[in-house]
Amino acid sequence: MNQVGGTDQLDSTSQSGLGRIADDHGRKGIHFLDLPLGHSLVLFLVIVALHAGMLSGWFASDDGTRPAIILGIGASIVLLAYLCLAFSLNTRPAPKRDLRQPFNVALVWLSFAAIVLVDGAWLSHAYPNLHPAKTLGGIFLLLPFLLFASPLCGAMPAVRNMPESHWLYLISTSLSAFVVFIANPIGLYVSSNEDFVGGVYKVAGTLLALFGAAFLALTALYLLLDKPARNGLTLLSVFSAVSVMVYSSIGLKRAGLMTHFILHIPEGLVLASYEIVAEIAALLVLFGAASYATIRYRQEVTYVVGAMLATSLAVTAVDMHGAENNAAAAKAFPADHADIIGFSRERNVLILMLDGFPGGLLKTIMAEVPDVLREFQGFTWYPNTLSAGFETMTGIAVLAGGPKYSAQEINSRNYETVGSAINEAYGVYVDAFAPKGYQVTYVNPAFYKCEGADKRIHCIDSTLPYGVYYRDKEEPEAPLLQGDSHVPILLAMVSLLKASPFILKSRIYDNENYLGANALAQKSAILNTTKVMEGWGFLRMLARESHADSTSKTFKFIQLNLPHGPNALNHECKLRPETATMLTESVCALKAVGALLTWMREVGIYDVTKIVVVSDHGWHIDNPMFAPGFEKVFPQLDGFFAYVPGHVQPLLLVKDFDAKGDFRRADTFLSNADVPAIVCGAEQGCRDIGPDPIANSVGPRKLYFTYASWPRGFIRKQKQYDIKAIFEVRDSIFAPENWTRIK
Repeated sequence: MNQVGGTDQLDSTSQSGLGRIADDHGRKGIHFLDLPLGHSLVLFLVIVALHAGMLSGWFASDDGTRPAIILGIGASIVLLAYLCLAFSLNTRPAPKRDLRQPFNVALVWLSFAAIVLVDGAWLSHAYPNLHPAKTLGGIFLLLPFLLFASPLCGAMPAVRNMPESHWLYLISTSLSAFVVFIANPIGLYVSSNEDFVGGVYKVAGTLLALFGAAFLALTALYLLLDKPARNGLTLLSVFSAVSVMVYSSIGLKRAGLMTHFILHIPEGLVLASYEIVAEIAALLVLFGAASYATIRYRQEVTYVVGAMLATSLAVTAVDMHGAENNAAAAKAFPADHADIIGFSRERNVLILMLDGFPGGLLKTIMAEVPDVLREFQGFTWYPNTLSAGFETMTGIAVLAGGPKYSAQEINSRNYETVGSAINEAYGVYVDAFAPKGYQVTYVNPAFYKCEGADKRIHCIDSTLPYGVYYRDKEEPEAPLLQGDSHVPILLAMVSLLKASPFILKSRIYDNENYLGANALAQKSAILNTTKVMEGWGFLRMLARESHADSTSKTFKFIQLNLPHGPNALNHECKLRPETATMLTESVCALKAVGALLTWMREVGIYDVTKIVVVSDHGWHIDNPMFAPGFEKVFPQLDGFFAYVPGHVQPLLLVKDFDAKGDFRRADTFLSNADVPAIVCGAEQGCRDIGPDPIANSVGPRKLYFTYASWPRGFIRKQKQYDIKAIFEVRDSIFAPENWTRIK
């Protein structure tokens, strides 16, 4: 009786196919949905049919449905793998010489492999910018866990005997998913609120859906496993929650600033071998500590993780409320809009800073597009001009305050921060021009916050409203970052990049592709938004809708992020990043300035306006004005000096009051640090600024070029510049023998 009953019970368990592998007391196998084998095979065939339908065009495959399709493929592949695994482990052993059972198992797994290969080929064809191998590879990472989690966890008494804690798993899983898919993305949105045209609620819905999908998938995984594996998964969930919080607070570290999802120093994500080993060791220690605390103090850990989740929820709610208010305010013209775009019929001083415009490129423009300079009557080009610094952080202070605010000079004085020194530099023009009846305006001042600025000036640190106005009026079809389906997914990918260990960050960033999430259309929207918000739209409006009715003289220092890369303006000056280059955008910048000059002549204020068009540094181009091989005089510091001749020569164009005649060239030896002396000559000089080197003979000169590494934190908060090299230059920037490295 017992024997027959026992045999019947064993056969019943085996025949159920996808049921229990071992008894309930010490189960070390995989616990699956208690489906009969026939039902499981039917489910297998249904999933195969859905895949066939998807691949044959039954489902739409445009960008709007891509996330759902990929999630569906991923979930079904994992389910198929689980069905195959359960089928293999739950079939009864075949008698010797009976190959039918191994053949059936092999056939099931071959079918699974075929489905995966076909899915990969289809994804490659349907979404060329998606990396299907990486997508499917991430899915397959679950399979070893499914196969080995139960026996591995069952072999460890501490894990096997740990009481199940469903609430701890749910809370810690919720925390990890919430931080990655909602808290971090919303925080990123808020920190760069002005980068987006749409409000935060346009992205919140998709982020919530991503969070829900991740939470449901992780919950389903938990339900599919037996007790030992569930305990192991709980330990992993606590470790994941802690590591996600830790890495999210650290950020990206040595990769520099991120602008529109693009890192300034992506090579900073790559770790040395010893750093990889050290981080793996630290992660193992963290996992051990989290597991020990969870096993010994499960209830207390639940309270702590719950408190962390509640805090994240509260912070995110506050962020969303503030972001929506800020977004609405960012789209409206400032209250002093009329003063910002207004000029005087009495006297005007205008500095247009074109960020990154390489002075040497003007020679190419004059040869290939000479008409672009037709409106620059009375202007003089000074090609023998040295950049004070390699990039904006070392070049902007001297444009505002003169040589006293070069990087080496700032380091030699005891400023609280570099930011405080830059703020002081911006005060030079205010102190010189405001007391003499000028209306002073700063537009997009780099490393300077208009909030809290001198009350005597007009200041805006975002030209996004002007850019959106221009785009809606002239190019409404040009895509911008507006909270469509791409933006929340990219925000989630940046969040994943931020929350991941450093050993994974470079793979997730994937040369700004984010594992295929950053598609070409999205990149176009990113680049267009960069140009729209950082100056192109403002320059277009300035040339078309300014007025000359200001009741006082005007001084304007306008900084525009063009032609600074990444470029978005093509040869027709349309927002078409796919055909834009540094040359096309440089030409567009000069054309827009030319339109402004034409308007000034039409309204009769051209002769009463002194204009300086200058760049803070050049760009990494092959400079046609330097002899080949000139860069050999420079050390290869951090790889930045491959195109030094393009960087050391900024643009400098000057038109004085009442200047007449054709566009001309002068070879006076200058620095862009001379700009304050040049413009201050309009009002008998500025404090601590020497004489105008154009109007006065200053004799032989020694000028300086500085290279400093990009700081790991915000430049405004740094104590000093990290200067890597200083070069002293005499007489001419084009002769290698005139360059002497003094640091």
